[in-house]
Amino acid sequence: MNFKAKFSNLSIKNKVQYIFVVFMVITILLCSLFFLSVTRVKLRHTYEDRNMDKLNSVEKSYSAVIDNANNISKLIIVNDSVLSYLRYRNSEPDERKIRDDAVRSELYRILNSFSGNYYVYLIRRQDAVEGANNSQDPRPEAHFNTSDSDYYVNTAMGIMKPDLNEIYSEKWYDLALEQNGSYVVIADNSRAFRDNTGIETVSFARIINDIDTQKPIGLLVINIPMRELDETYSNFVGRETFAAFVDSEGKCISSAADQNVVDEYISDNPLILRKNEYQNKNDNPVVSCRKISGTDFYLICSSRFSFLSDLAKEMTGLVLGVIVILVLMLYFTSRYINKYIANPVTRLSEIMQHSETGAPVQIQNIVDSADEIGTLQKCYNDMTIRINRLLEEVVEQEKQRQRAELTVIQEQMKPHFLYNTLETIGYMALQNTRDEVYDAIETLGVFYRKFLSKGSDTITVSDEISIVKNYIKLLRLRYDDLFEDYYEIEEGLESAMIIKLILQPLVENAIYHGIRPKGEKGEIKITIYTENGRMHIKVYDTGVGMSQEQIDALLNGEDKKSFGFKGTINRIKNFYQNDVYVGIDSREGEYCEIDINIPRHI
Repeated sequence: MNFKAKFSNLSIKNKVQYIFVVFMVITILLCSLFFLSVTRVKLRHTYEDRNMDKLNSVEKSYSAVIDNANNISKLIIVNDSVLSYLRYRNSEPDERKIRDDAVRSELYRILNSFSGNYYVYLIRRQDAVEGANNSQDPRPEAHFNTSDSDYYVNTAMGIMKPDLNEIYSEKWYDLALEQNGSYVVIADNSRAFRDNTGIETVSFARIINDIDTQKPIGLLVINIPMRELDETYSNFVGRETFAAFVDSEGKCISSAADQNVVDEYISDNPLILRKNEYQNKNDNPVVSCRKISGTDFYLICSSRFSFLSDLAKEMTGLVLGVIVILVLMLYFTSRYINKYIANPVTRLSEIMQHSETGAPVQIQNIVDSADEIGTLQKCYNDMTIRINRLLEEVVEQEKQRQRAELTVIQEQMKPHFLYNTLETIGYMALQNTRDEVYDAIETLGVFYRKFLSKGSDTITVSDEISIVKNYIKLLRLRYDDLFEDYYEIEEGLESAMIIKLILQPLVENAIYHGIRPKGEKGEIKITIYTENGRMHIKVYDTGVGMSQEQIDALLNGEDKKSFGFKGTINRIKNFYQNDVYVGIDSREGEYCEIDINIPRHI
């Protein structure tokens, strides 16, 4: 015996207990999963925001370092001693030494006004000699003797020595010249400077122009110790966090980790160096990257989050508290249902089983309350009284339904209508044009195609109207100018579904039992509209009308001649489960209007 069969054979009490246990477990799991998912998403967004805050803070600190160097450079490039040094060169060693010391003194004076340990190099053009006109060539052909210090002065004597041929290369001089008076930051200065201290630096460089001629007369280089960059992100680096400056090729400029770690981040995030700002999605760790404005530097920050470690203890206690409350609520709910619902239903079922082999018997004193169980007991007793009568009514209703279906089948057949229409079309073939004959045959085909509607019980209002219009068009082949037809359909009801063949039998009755007996031209008007959520279908004719006695007999099913109307109404009531209201308004000799009120179905 499988689980389904075993469960079906359990008592209601046991079923309730099993269901509540399963629901309790599922509810706790779903609540936990929901909480964990929401919390994880919230944590990720929190780390994304933290990463962006880190980027903003580090970029701000970086800008402060560069702005400091920029302010130093602004004071240097307008200093008279600096400009005099760059414009003229004295060949006498003693005088050159005095001039160099004076310039160096000015550089130290300027540096002492700022915080930070910077190394300044003032390098003049080789062709900027005393009394000479500056060359128009933006970058002079430099063939320096690297041991000759006549062309530069610096504040890092004995610490770093420049390679002037490298500095006047395209990478340095041309790059600085392209800035049009602004500065450029160069990360890789290993070939341009040689030092004996192991101090790593990045270079801030800008062209110095003569104030009078606005011609380049020298190059200013400020070497910024790498520790200045390290300090911009030092507060954000930890066991689960990472920060680094890299160039456009992914080479590490400044980082708390080695190049392999940087390469791994770039490999895992291929787009990281292709956008000015980047942040990965749905990954752990969260990686953010931003290009530093005005440079080829990229700042990378990452944070790895651990859900369990980041989940606050207060929230964990809250979740456990909610689970405990949920378990208690389910437990007491289960006990209540067993005591006041499951147990009474079980006793009621045991007593009702005694009636399985015979006629239903009344039961007493299962419960004394007036709740649903008490109502069930009372209804069962009432049911035993009405059951036989209901069975008889069901049998009678089934007979009526079968008769109604038979009537519908007979009405659908309509052989005399088909024969008469074909006979009329035959006469038309002899007397009328072939276009008129074709139109009549096509109308007949469309009528029966819509009439049958592929065996479906329901059609749209527009199709029902189409059936009536084709039916009337065929009738006009025989009766020509006997009546006029009008239609008033509420906008939006064309696509509403109704049981088919409501209108055609009513229109047929209106013509044959209303307008034709009157002997004069009449009108047929079909109106369909909604009111209070229900649909009204009205058929109005200006025929002979009916007396109140005829109306009552028709509505009560006592008119034996109106089997078509009666069968139609019974079919409609059977389809809509008696949720149908039929009204007739008529005046003898003037008009008759039939109103069928049915539920609206879209």
